[in-house]
This record gives sequence, structure tokens and C-alpha cells, in this order.
Amino acid sequence: MPRSPAAGPAPAQSEPDYFDSLVACAAHLAAPRPACRRHAPPHIPRVKPAALRKEGQEGGKLLVCHDYKAIVRRTMNEAIRSSIFISVTPSSSTLHPIFSHHRVSCPPPAWIRTAHRHGTRILGTLIFEWDAGRSDIVELVSPAGSSPSSTSPPFSQVDLRYADMLVDLAVERGFDGWLVNVEVELGLDEREAGGTKRRAKEHANALLVWLRYLRDEMHKRMPDAEVMWRVPRCSEVGAKQCTNASTSRYDAVITEGRSRLTNLLLDANAFLDTGRLEWQNCVNDLNLPFVSACDSIFLNYFWRPNDVAATATLLDQCDPSRKGDVYFGIDVFGRGSFGGGGFDSWRALDVIQAAPLAPLSAPPSSFSTALFAPGWTVESSDLRHSLDTPAAYARWWEDELYFWSNGPPTENVSLEAARMLKVRQEQRGIQRASELAAALAYNPLVPLPFRRPVEPLNFDCTAPLPALPGSFRPLCSALPSPRPPPSHNSTFYTNFAGGSGHAFFVEGEKTFSSEKGWTDVDFAFPFPSYVFQQPVGGVKAELVEDDAWEGPRALKLVVAEGVGAKGTTTIPLTALNMPVRPGHAFDASVVWKALGGDIEVVPDLHHTLLPAASSPSPPPALPSQANPLLSSAPDTIDLKHGWKRTSCAIRLDADAGPNTTILQYRIVVSGSPQATLLIGSLSVCPTANATLPPPIVANLKYDGPFSRLRWDVVRGVPPILRAPRSAASSSSSWTDPATWSSFVHFHVYLRRNEREEHLGSTLATEFAIERARITAAEVRVRGVRVDGSSGAGDVASFVEVQQRDRE
Repeated sequence: MPRSPAAGPAPAQSEPDYFDSLVACAAHLAAPRPACRRHAPPHIPRVKPAALRKEGQEGGKLLVCHDYKAIVRRTMNEAIRSSIFISVTPSSSTLHPIFSHHRVSCPPPAWIRTAHRHGTRILGTLIFEWDAGRSDIVELVSPAGSSPSSTSPPFSQVDLRYADMLVDLAVERGFDGWLVNVEVELGLDEREAGGTKRRAKEHANALLVWLRYLRDEMHKRMPDAEVMWRVPRCSEVGAKQCTNASTSRYDAVITEGRSRLTNLLLDANAFLDTGRLEWQNCVNDLNLPFVSACDSIFLNYFWRPNDVAATATLLDQCDPSRKGDVYFGIDVFGRGSFGGGGFDSWRALDVIQAAPLAPLSAPPSSFSTALFAPGWTVESSDLRHSLDTPAAYARWWEDELYFWSNGPPTENVSLEAARMLKVRQEQRGIQRASELAAALAYNPLVPLPFRRPVEPLNFDCTAPLPALPGSFRPLCSALPSPRPPPSHNSTFYTNFAGGSGHAFFVEGEKTFSSEKGWTDVDFAFPFPSYVFQQPVGGVKAELVEDDAWEGPRALKLVVAEGVGAKGTTTIPLTALNMPVRPGHAFDASVVWKALGGDIEVVPDLHHTLLPAASSPSPPPALPSQANPLLSSAPDTIDLKHGWKRTSCAIRLDADAGPNTTILQYRIVVSGSPQATLLIGSLSVCPTANATLPPPIVANLKYDGPFSRLRWDVVRGVPPILRAPRSAASSSSSWTDPATWSSFVHFHVYLRRNEREEHLGSTLATEFAIERARITAAEVRVRGVRVDGSSGAGDVASFVEVQQRDRE
């Protein structure tokens, strides 16, 4: 979690996140497993399968993926980059594979928790590449101890021990499945075959059996699991060639199980009833068996509109319901991608989703999108960005908002457009040179009198290019609607933290700052998706780091003028999916700060009456006229440093329908036609029963052998807690366990010589720190409740920690 310089460096993670061979992974799982960590951050449940099926029926999905290379032990700047890819797109992305070039890559625990907090499934990666990958993919399916000299023919039996190993690994660590990426030729190596056939066809069939088993076992242990087959991208050389190419043929032909690059691309997956590998950019009869064996397929980036059309035609004949399982890749760096990538990545999305983009005529579809390397906005040398300082971070954020959302165009947009125009002109020149070379080429089969005269060399390389069809639109306009984060026990909390920052605030006070920045993916909370993806007219939104309530940043809103009744402005901030039952009571709170204008801010929850599960009709777009949510008068209290908290007690009418669901968290701004304000946090939680004692932070101690501060959260016993004797008495005698208050995170402080210093914050009930840093001092731990508040019982402290070391 976020750590101040006073806390020292974070400890190294004990569990490895990657393994460079199958054998190394198996040896790790065979070793004694560490005991369950009672003080670890709370587990966040996976996304439920029902929600995934519903989302898939609504159209295409989004996968966001980036090459993380080494997952752990990153530099600070690299770590900041990593946090971006979860903090910007979680409200739209369905899948997030952790991709690196180790044989087995597992998502780090913090990534798993943050992905689940946003309702995104996160996958590990199993990859086979280079020479070591060729031997390991033979090892993957071969029985233990087998060799080419065995009596049984190679690949006549499939050993499933490694599939079981991967299932155990996913279940143990809590992530949601595997991306299987094969970039090697199948079959035995010629040196190992001993003069026998390479048996590429048999190997391919064995791999299909292995994949089906992995998928089936994952679904048995985790019904919402995903096994994805990936079509890799071309090599670096091939990518450069493809960028400058004019040909529309993007497949490489493989003969006799050995690759022979006949065009520009080395990319793909392969099957083959002939035992040969063939690299593809669409779903066809060559890779369809892999689509059937897995839950989904990640296609290459070199597809063209005709590939989308061909895939749609094939799946219409085979199984139209699988269209959403086909992810067409887009490389944001533009390495062979349709439209050129970068700020023009929307052009490829239009084709995948069959959005109107004349003169293209891709058939209507519900294909999904795999967006690769969205870190282009950070890593592209053409954009000249870094995240080393707050000012540099702000410049990057402007480009990021333009790329994803509705931000205004920046200077880099025009510079990038000019660069891409030059690239197009160069490609046109290469195409013309190729045509002239073909016309001038000597062909002995054509007699001299019949040769066509060469056209005069009057080609103008500097002539204006025709304008490309379509006009820019941010990616969010073509992506799935913002998906609500999961709601556990009818609670919701966000302070808009994105897992990184250059400062940290606690109750409006800056407790520490860092010019180079800090990163902790665990401290990432739901993004205000609506205000950026579907903004209200007359309202400008941005995330700022110069002031905040809890965490590194706040949401700044500038209201030009009241757009609603009586000068009020209703602003949707984030999506919710919170079922409530009749009579259910809960509190909605917003922490805010006025920067201009005499205003009032009130939380507002947008609801709808969903149909019964068996009903085929969609939910109505608007709530019914009679609002069943009964709200009390808003209660506003003054907090520190000019911040305020406004809360409303809300109860669903007892006569309301059983399927009422809260869909949006909104705020209503009133009191001034123009206003500037900060939003520090939003929360929804069940109304706490007055008879229930609040939770208490207790038993704070220093665990010497593990160099950790550890504490417990305890609950007091209420005066009466018994089951109802009748339905009539249930409201007065039965307390729903969901109404027990809890903590979102904890702050750790050090007090020495009358000076208090913030050490850091954590979701766990432990904090790693060297003993020497806290000796002979008072250590305090303060819990922050779901509504963002804290009380007297939320603080535990002790002095002279060296006397409490565990022996």
C-alpha cells in the first residue's frame, strides 16, 4: 500500500509471480505451502457467471492487455505505468490478462484484488516461444518420463498433470483463468525425433485434448473461469514490414510443420488436420477447433475488414452465439493494425463493431475487442511523455483523456496527425515503386513486341492524400457502456484513487509527497466513469492531485451553469448495480469541497425496476414516476480543511417491487448557476443499527520474526441479537449482519517527540516495517469506515514496541 519515505522500502513479495519453465512451476507447487495469512487484505469475490452472460448478450466485450515483461521488481516509473492500465479502463474492460514473456505468469495479488473490485476478470499467461518453448510444449502433453525411444508413439497419450497444476494455481491465488499463447512449431524437434516423423499433426491433436481438459476443469472449480487461445502478433521485423506494406495478404504458409514466411507476417495460431501450422488473422476452418476447445480466442492485429466479414460469415453458419468470444486485436502502437493505431485506434474499433464508417461495409456483428499496449500514451517516443513529475503526469493525463474519453485535443494530437500523414505518404511511395518495379521487370515469357510500354514517371509523392473516412471519436464511445463494480453486501466506496500518485492526503491534509511518485495497485478504487465517458453538457471534469480528501486525488467539477430545474445540475458519476429489497435502509454520502460559488451538494441514486430473471424484456431506461426510494433531508457536516460531508438516509418503500436496483450514483449541485467543486469520496452502505457497537481496532503489536505491525478488528456484543419469532416481530428483533459497519482501509502513524508522521496506508491488518524505524515511539493505527468516517474506537496505539516483540 502507499508508503511514506519514513516507512522505508516495501518488503519483497514472498510468492513468485512467474516461472520460466513448467518444471519450475511444478516444483513450487509441490513444496510446502505457506499458511493462510489471517492479516492479509480481505478477499474480493470473483465476478459471477450470470453477470458475465448478461454482459455477453449485450454485444462485444473489451480486453485490455499490455506486455509487462518482468512483473515484479520494477522501477518506480515502470510501476506507475503498470497501474495505469487498470485505473483508466476498468469500467469497460471485461478481461485483463497479465502478459509477460515468462513461461507461466500469475497476476500479483494486488492486481487480482483491484481487478475484482472493478468487476474485471484477470488472467494468467502460459506462453511458449523460442527454442525453450518448443521443448516445453512437448513436455506439456507428454507423459512423465517419456522419450522418443518409448514403445508408445509420441503424442498417443496426453498427460494432464500440468493442466491440473494450472487449475490449482489459479484457484489458490484467486485469479480467473489462463491466456494460452503458442508461438512455436508443434511436433518433435528433428534432433529429438531420432529419424522418426516430427508428428506435428499428432501434437496438435494432443494439444486440443489438453486445452479442452484445462477448460473443463477450470469451469468445474470456477464456473466463471476463462481459457483463452491467443493468436500472437508478428515479429518486430515483420511488424516494420507490415507497417509499410500495401498488400492485403497477411498470412504465412507453413509446409511440413516448418514455418516458411512467404509474405510479411509471422503471427498466429494453428491447427491443422494436415499437421501443419498456418498463421491466421481471422477465424476459419484451420483454427476453429481451437475456438471450440477454449472459451475465447485473441486474434492477431493484422486483420482487415474482409477478415472480420469472413469470420462473421463462418460463425453465422457454425455458432452465432460465439461471436462475443472472438477478440480482434488492435495494437495501439499501430504495428500492422488497421487504421494505424495511436489516436486513430477508433477506426479499427468501428470495423470490429460494424459502426458506420463509409465506405467500409463490414457486416453487423457483436465481436469483441482486444486492445493491446494502451500504454502507448506513456511509452511512445513520439509523444515525449514521462511520469516523473506531477507536471509531466498532468500532460500525459490530457492525452490519455483525449484517447479514451472526451478530453479536448492536445498539441500532441496535431503532431501525431502530421506524423501519420507522412507515414501514409511514404507508404504510397513504396506502393508506387513496387508497381513500377513490377512493370519494368524482365519476363522472358513475354515476347518483346507484346510487352506493355512503361508509363511515364510522373508520380508526385508530395501530392495531397485523400482524406480518410470518418471523424475522430474517443474510444469510450465505441466501447461497452460503463460496467458497475460489484456490490458486496450492498456497499460501495470510492475515493477515485488510481493506484499511483505524487502525494497522499488523509482527511484533507497532505501527509506526504513524492516528486517521482508512488505506486500501489491495491489502492485503486472505482473510476468516475460516467462523468468522463458520458459527460453532462456544461460540466467539465478532471482528476486533480493538488487537493484530495483520502488518497492521491480528487474529482474536480466545473459547472458552467445550472442545466436542470431551478438551476440545479444532476451529474452522474459512476455506475452501480445494487439490488435493494423493500424496506431496506441505507446511507448515501458524498465528501465535497466548494472552490467557487455558494453551493449545496446532495447525493442522488438513480434506480430502475428490473424484470424478473425469467422475463426476456429489457429493463426500462427510466425509473417509474413514483419514486420508491424515500430519502431523508440531507445532513451536511463540516470536516477539516474546508471539506464537507453530506449524507442522506434512504429507504426503499415497503410496497416497492422486489427487483429494484440502483444503477447510478449521481450528485445534485444547487445554489449557484456556476460552481467549481471537488468530490473527495462517494459511499453507499447499509444503515447501521444504533444498537450495534462499531468495529474496534485492537491488539496492535509488533511481530518481530516477520517485521510487521499487526492488529485485529473486533466487534462488541449488542444488547439483544436473536432470531425473530414471527414475521411481525422481525423488523424489531432481527439485525441483518450486513448492517455491521466495517473498515475500508487503515492509516498507520508514528508519533515521536510530539511529532506525528504518516507511515502509510493499507487494506490489510498488517504493515511491514523495520523494527528500528519505530523503536521507542508511539504507533497508531486508525481505521477508515465504509462511509469514509472514523471514530474514537477506530484508533489503536502502543508505546515501546521493542517490549512487545513476539519471541
